[in-house]
Amino acid sequence: MAKTSALTEQFFEKALLAIKDRNYERAAALLVETIKLKPDYAEAWVVRGNVVHALGRYFDSLLHYDRALELNPKLHDGWCNRGIAFSDIGLWESAEECFKKSLELLPAVEPHMNLANMYCHTMRLDDAEREYRACLEIEPGNYDAHINLGITLLGMGKWKEGWLEYLWRHRNTPYPPRSARYFNRWLGEDLKDKTIILYPEQGFGDEILFMRYASVLKEHGAGKVILEARAPLLRLAKTVQGVDEVVLYNDIPPLGIDLSCALMDVPMFLGHDKPCKFRYPVYLKPPLPDQRRFPSLRGNDFKVGLCWSAGQRPLQPETAATAAMKSIHLEWLKVLAMPGVQLVSLQKEHNDDKLVKELGMIDHMGGVQDFSDTAEIIAPLNLVISVDTAVAHLAGAMGKLVWNLTRFNAYWPWGMAVTETDWYGSMRLMRQPQIADWGTPIKLAVNSLRELVDRKKAA
Repeated sequence: MAKTSALTEQFFEKALLAIKDRNYERAAALLVETIKLKPDYAEAWVVRGNVVHALGRYFDSLLHYDRALELNPKLHDGWCNRGIAFSDIGLWESAEECFKKSLELLPAVEPHMNLANMYCHTMRLDDAEREYRACLEIEPGNYDAHINLGITLLGMGKWKEGWLEYLWRHRNTPYPPRSARYFNRWLGEDLKDKTIILYPEQGFGDEILFMRYASVLKEHGAGKVILEARAPLLRLAKTVQGVDEVVLYNDIPPLGIDLSCALMDVPMFLGHDKPCKFRYPVYLKPPLPDQRRFPSLRGNDFKVGLCWSAGQRPLQPETAATAAMKSIHLEWLKVLAMPGVQLVSLQKEHNDDKLVKELGMIDHMGGVQDFSDTAEIIAPLNLVISVDTAVAHLAGAMGKLVWNLTRFNAYWPWGMAVTETDWYGSMRLMRQPQIADWGTPIKLAVNSLRELVDRKKAA
């Protein structure tokens, strides 16, 4: 018996080491051997459920958690992980029950955090706020709870506290940008006769969205504003009004800089409690005629640019699930190919070449080298229809009519709005009415486009 027990623990410990190395297939096999030797080992059933879940087999993981909780109903981590599995398959009520059961057994950070994340996903932001605050009561220094609380508050329009909480993101990065390392941080003090460098972060869409604040700082009396931009946005950033100099992100900064600030922190230090509503309806511009690289669009058809898939962030693999939720299949947009409409691709990378040709789409995206090239393609269009990506932000910043096909739970930066946003006066949100329902916004886009085309014909 003692020998069997020792062997059981050996298998179990080896499985844990395999999990640490992310070798989930080996871990799953070792846990099978563990359970063969000790079928009533509840903790091993939970861990194997975790491994199966990590392999993407969510329904199978539920069977493992059920067995573990049958053996020991007081396993709080079993209830919590069961809730995660239910969340991943969209059974929200069951997930909520599991997280609450876990909290009854042990009031800990993890079930509060998972409950809060679930509430965000289902747009119950008031409940999410409560749960993130509960996390911080237990663990005041929890980075993720502070950051997620900040995003939630921002999505609710509670900017003052939201930005303060979101500041925690700077404490949780091992690789701050050069400008954050080299210069003192600007904390809202007078910038007269001072030179400040503003640096980007997050995705390209976020960078485009907050470039406007370089102009705002100049208006507030900054002596000199230097804007850092990542390479794909470098040429475009040079069109932002009021910027004295644009430099390449993370390159060696120029001399004479006094202060630095992340672009996304500027509104907080300025004391803004809402977006600069349409203050700069157009703040990004396409290349001048002598710098253009693509053939001019011809014909009298209503020209509509399409972007249907969100890009990936290799340095932030955790955003892959969100990118998948944002994206749709080009096949679903075939209904936009109607008489009097010329479709134009704004999708940089895709596997839809055959369908693009079938739809008669103009596609110059293979030759696009940066966002300035994309701006050149957008400039002559009558309309841009995009999923919630940098292309939607770019069209909005150019003042172009843009319909942003938005997932149900996109609460930042669009807040709780269904159709309008304070960020871009030319943008219309076409939001999913419920999770995974792309049919409704696409139908709205088709009907609205048909109205525009008919109006153009009647003019």
